[in-house]
Amino acid sequence: MAELLHTNLVSYADWERRPQVQLRPTTAERVGRFYSIAIEELTVLKEFGLDPGGMLPFHVVAGQLGVPQEVLLDWYRGGRFEAVDAGILGLWVSRGTMRRLQRQR
Repeated sequence: MAELLHTNLVSYADWERRPQVQLRPTTAERVGRFYSIAIEELTVLKEFGLDPGGMLPFHVVAGQLGVPQEVLLDWYRGGRFEAVDAGILGLWVSRGTMRRLQRQR
């Protein structure tokens, strides 16, 4: 998220810990723009019959499998499993696919 907002990780983490932090107007605008686009992406997913609640972000899947995201991306590109590209929200994997990947390990 910090990368998407063009800020450093320490600043972004501080914003999350202390919501009373006053953002610069340009930064607040970027956060608002990201939020609007994220809501649009979720709406599109639902329109295609995908339940975001039944899916996990790519980085969470990598962490739960104990593999680097690069390895997981190689598996995905190699056709080992399917994922959903949610635009600005990145790649997402269904919980069922996640369970199948865990069994294969």
